Amino acid sequence: MNFADIKPFLAENHRAVVQTIQPNGAVQSSVVVCGALADQLVLASVYPKSRKVRNLRRNPQTPAVLRLAGRGRFATPGFPPC
Repeated sequence: MNFADIKPFLAENHRAVVQTIQPNGAVQSSVVVCGALADQLVLASVYPKSRKVRNLRRNPQTPAVLRLAGRGRFATPGFPPC
């Protein structure tokens, strides 16, 4: 999946679940508000001192699941929206 594939989905769907890895190895899931900016960036709104930000600074690799609320539609990196 490239950015051009996901950009139309992001134009209408602004919630995502971001999963980060805590220092003890446990997964921490957070619902975030997200969207597209320009042609290369997916922007997520987060509090700068949150646990997810600390986890991402320590380990920037993370999956995100984008979901259209109440309709069962979703997209994840590497797969087309469904």
